[in-house]
Amino acid sequence: MTPLAYRYILLSLIGVGVIFLLHQPKRNITPLRLATNESHLHPSSARHVEQITNEKSSKIDDPPRRPIMHTFFEPIEEKEKTGSKEINRGSGMSTPEAHAKLLEAWQNAWEEAGWTTRVLTLEDAMAHPKYEEVRESLGRGIFSEYDKLCFMRWFAMVSAGGGWMSDYDLFPLAENIPLNIMGKIADQKYHRYAPLRNINSSKWANNGGVPLPNDGKFTVYDNGGTAPSLLSGSKKDWDRVARGLIKLEEYHLEGFYSDMLALDDYDESYPQDIAKEYSVVWSLADVMSGVRKIECENVWGRKNKFWAVHFSHYNVNDSLSRGVLEKGLGRDDRPQIAIDFLHDWKQQCAKGTKCFDGTLSNCY
Repeated sequence: MTPLAYRYILLSLIGVGVIFLLHQPKRNITPLRLATNESHLHPSSARHVEQITNEKSSKIDDPPRRPIMHTFFEPIEEKEKTGSKEINRGSGMSTPEAHAKLLEAWQNAWEEAGWTTRVLTLEDAMAHPKYEEVRESLGRGIFSEYDKLCFMRWFAMVSAGGGWMSDYDLFPLAENIPLNIMGKIADQKYHRYAPLRNINSSKWANNGGVPLPNDGKFTVYDNGGTAPSLLSGSKKDWDRVARGLIKLEEYHLEGFYSDMLALDDYDESYPQDIAKEYSVVWSLADVMSGVRKIECENVWGRKNKFWAVHFSHYNVNDSLSRGVLEKGLGRDDRPQIAIDFLHDWKQQCAKGTKCFDGTLSNCY
């Protein structure tokens, strides 16, 4: 067949195809598009995509759990004159502005360390069913307004559902906080930290889904359990200890008594109720050799495992007398003292802290 004949046959076939297409009934043709949105899919397919997305997010994209640290603060209106100045009687700082600075520094430090913070007030204590009885009991004694509020904070924690509480002059050493407290474990194979698995999040909902130490048993972390500056426990344990402290308070209506003394008496009567730790630096002079000079091995070494510092009145006065704080500083300077210490800790010590979980060999 000649080339000319092939050309005629090809043109004939094309013509037939065009005629065929022109005589076909019109149909609504939907342009092809990518299924980038569930609404473009069949309902069953959309549900499948949603399920896959949820599974991926729960396994990969879950935000890290953050434990919750509470503190208690209620302004004290009673005043007393010291020389030419009028200050809050019995409170931690001399002015509302100083209080605000300390609370802000406390909140920033804990949140930067990976926690959520909550400030409780007397209103939270008033939500406790025994509040009126507690108020009347404290009213029969000679307690200052400050000491009454120190007792009330225990009942505020019960109303809040239990969990962690610290004084608002207690600051964390983020790099030293034990992994289990942060809801993590050490992955030795890959030299990294991984989140805890198989957690009953509903049980620990009041702590951001992170289990409390000792399975929620009431625990005191300062000075072997003698100072209530850092505490943790389930709501049930908080309630039991809070009621116990008030019962002890009723035997001490004639003289000075505080929640710290009551806690010590409670521990003597019911030692099995409280777990005790040495996790808090309560004297800067024990871990510092001079102004702005930290002895790192005294903070987190073979002997001590401190992961918080209590910048109390006592601590400031003791540190001044022992020459590890600059002269002229006082209680209202505690926000800056704390900020400076945490900065110095990170610069001088934190990079060398390698034994959070107690298994690595290159710790102090």
